[in-house]
Amino acid sequence: MELGSRIFIVRLGNEPKGIVGSARTISIPKLSPHRLRTKRMQGKKSVFVRCECDKLVSTELYQPLSLETLKEIEPHSFNWTPQCSGTEIPEEVAKKLEQLWYKHLAGITGITYDSISVERYIKALLHLPDKYRKIIVLQFQCPRHEVSAGQLARLAGYPTFQIANILYGHAAHLVCKALNVAKPPFGQWFAALSEAYYNGKAYIWIMRPNLVEATKQLGWPREKHYQTFFASPDELTANEEFAEGRVQLVAVNVFERNTKARAVCLRHYGFVCSVCGFDFQKFYGELGREFIHVHHVKPLSEIGEEYTVDPIKDLLPVCPNCHAMLHQKSPALAVGQLEKLIKGSHASTSSR
Repeated sequence: MELGSRIFIVRLGNEPKGIVGSARTISIPKLSPHRLRTKRMQGKKSVFVRCECDKLVSTELYQPLSLETLKEIEPHSFNWTPQCSGTEIPEEVAKKLEQLWYKHLAGITGITYDSISVERYIKALLHLPDKYRKIIVLQFQCPRHEVSAGQLARLAGYPTFQIANILYGHAAHLVCKALNVAKPPFGQWFAALSEAYYNGKAYIWIMRPNLVEATKQLGWPREKHYQTFFASPDELTANEEFAEGRVQLVAVNVFERNTKARAVCLRHYGFVCSVCGFDFQKFYGELGREFIHVHHVKPLSEIGEEYTVDPIKDLLPVCPNCHAMLHQKSPALAVGQLEKLIKGSHASTSSR
């Protein structure tokens, strides 16, 4: 069990039975003296893990998430009444449980974030300081508006993912404050901006649809002050599909990270930079074999609602330096433009 693992606390024995709390681990499991004094005196030990609760339901005031409801998630293959703690919940079951727990808490506290309208989000976003607007825009520009704290940190230039976590929470807190909305039931502010799921490596924030529309209507992603970030395609999740829908809402890197299209492009052009001619294998030997970035050359303004990338016409191999320089301007420079700039710079240097 890793640090930050999700834990659900189930009440068994006396009625009412069901899930009464959720938490995250703040230590790794450790063998320690047994909690019962009689067994401790016998020298027996058991495994403990420290956790931090984000929500505990008082059964004197509210009903827990009942066993009957839990059994509807997975009626046969998962045992919701284990005889010991530490039972691992399968990933697919955990996703359904997380959603059910959120809805249960929203029901007993009267809080739901799906009901925040586009107009209310716009009102709240206009109160945000610039550093928080930047975070919203970066998430908006990511494929499917999904981003982890680590990805957000790299895109924004933060040194650690913890900074992205803190700032994202602050942004959500300010949105709630502007709308006079209470703290999310999980005790984590991000829920006002995004839903979340665990992909096996990190928690991924998925921007709420009304927040997506509010950001779009405000026009922030089109403003030069916020306009498109350049991030190495290695930093974003690969998209296995050739067809890309609603492309005006995603970062250009989604095309550059299409693994199938990338393979077709590189089989056609090879692994030499199309701009400066740099060959990683010639320079670095076997270490640089078949290393190159792929650049999407078609401007986003020329792409329609539904778009299928052509690996030969729309993609070109480029070295990371040239790739970054192509994206220094918005819209990105054409490959020919950058070639001319390089030649002009070399000519200027040699004439001195």
